[in-house]
Amino acid sequence: MQQTSTTFCILVTAAPTSQGALSALQFCQAAVVKNHTINRVFFYGDASLIASALQVIPQDELALATKWCEFAKQYNITLQTCVATSLRRGIVDNNEATRHALMSSNTLPEIEIAGLGQLFIAMQQADRFLQFH
Repeated sequence: MQQTSTTFCILVTAAPTSQGALSALQFCQAAVVKNHTINRVFFYGDASLIASALQVIPQDELALATKWCEFAKQYNITLQTCVATSLRRGIVDNNEATRHALMSSNTLPEIEIAGLGQLFIAMQQADRFLQFH
């Protein structure tokens, strides 16, 4: 029997240092290996901290942001973080830095800042919506 492909939209609300954030990545990795599609991974709340390019991770800890970025590049997956929750946590891209007259940006290039509308569009286009917290 042939397995059908499922399109997933993923919402991560878990902080980057939590088991939920790691579980989200492991799920996504397993899904694409099984020929499923991830149409978007959206980071919300404390999960927005994953987008910071200013993190220094100790050598004995998993650099989860790096793993997410490698995964997204390898499988051409959109990674986005919520604009409102990112700004509250000091995560800004070039557009937001200019808009708010800030000295610089600090986001990883693989992670876009976006509004919740982008999440809702991805949810409508997906077969399944999963949240990791």
